[in-house]
Amino acid sequence: MNALKSLIDLLGGKYFEEEIKKGYTPGGTFISQNSYGLLQKEDYTIRIYCFSNTGTKDPTSIEGSPYKIVLSFPFILKNNLTIFPKTFTQRIFSKLRTNKIKSEKTKPLIKKYSLKGNRTLTNYILNDDLLTEELPKHDIYISSKTENEKHFVNLIPNESIFTIEDLKALYVIMDKLGEIISRNKSILSK
Repeated sequence: MNALKSLIDLLGGKYFEEEIKKGYTPGGTFISQNSYGLLQKEDYTIRIYCFSNTGTKDPTSIEGSPYKIVLSFPFILKNNLTIFPKTFTQRIFSKLRTNKIKSEKTKPLIKKYSLKGNRTLTNYILNDDLLTEELPKHDIYISSKTENEKHFVNLIPNESIFTIEDLKALYVIMDKLGEIISRNKSILSK
C-alpha cells in the first residue's frame, strides 16, 4: 500500500486512483499512475496529489517530489502568500535582520525561508508554535492563488517522501495553515 492511501485511510478521507497508463517512447516505456486523497474539513478542503505513487525525489524536476498538497477555501484572501527557501545570497543579507529578532522560536524559520506577500498571514504563521517548529525541518515551497471565487494554497515538497510519517508531517503543516486561515478569515479575506 502506498503512503498516500495509508494516510488518507488513517485520516478518514476519500482516496481516488487512476488506472496505470503506459506509453512507449524512444527512451523506453513510460508508466504513470496518478492518485489523490480528499479530506473535507468544516471551512476548507485538503487534497493530496501523488503523480507517481513511488514517492521518490525526481532529480530532473524543480519540485523534486511527486506530491502536492492543496488547501482550498470558499473565499478569497486579500493578498497571496509565498514561502520558499532562501538562496545563499538572501541568507547572507538577512543574517543582519535575523539578529534583531527577539523571538528565538521564529529564528530558524526566518533564517531558512523567505515569507512574501500577505503580511497579516505571515504574522499568524510566525506566532504559531507548530509552524515555527515544523517548517524549518522541511524543504518546501508554499504559494497561494485565486481561481473562480476560491483561494488555493499549494505546498510542494522538494524532498523525498517514502513513509506515511513523511507525508503526514506535510499534511499537519497544511492542516494547521488551514486552521489559521479559517479562524482569521474575517481579517484575511476580501
